[in-house]
Amino acid sequence: MTIPRLPRLGSSLSRGARVATTVSTEKKADLVKALGAERVIRYRTENVKSALSDWSGKDGADVVLDFVGHENFAASFDLVAPYGTLVNTVESDWPAGSNLMAEFKNISIKFVNIGWPQVMRDHAARLHQTQLLQDAAQMVDAGQLKPVVDRVYPLAQAGKAQRALEAGETLGRVVLEISR
Repeated sequence: MTIPRLPRLGSSLSRGARVATTVSTEKKADLVKALGAERVIRYRTENVKSALSDWSGKDGADVVLDFVGHENFAASFDLVAPYGTLVNTVESDWPAGSNLMAEFKNISIKFVNIGWPQVMRDHAARLHQTQLLQDAAQMVDAGQLKPVVDRVYPLAQAGKAQRALEAGETLGRVVLEISR
């Protein structure tokens, strides 16, 4: 069982996971339900830890995917079940204080950064990333993974796209179109 954000919901479901996810609005709740989420937690009005534990029947989820980072990264430690895994995709400060509870619960922590092979010019890692992207493309082609596109902006309006993202106005992905 996993608690992903919207971008990974389809991927998790296609692999047979039971999925709970957090959302900020009813529109987003409707979308993730339609995509197959079993439990939708409205983090602005519900206690995420309690809702997740009630749903899972244990002290958290087996896998927690953190696509928000920063303070959310620190808060996510408490959402992982014993022997579970926390996956972070956003540069975040390490939580202050002791790691005793995470260690006591035997939590594994993974960091994922798809850009690292390019920056470090690591060809073997680039090939690995290429395979991951090809696998995702096959899932899209097979209808197992359906990207949700909310808006398309021309590249010249990248600032407007960023403002929409930061304001939480989007429901799905925002695409920047590069004209030829």
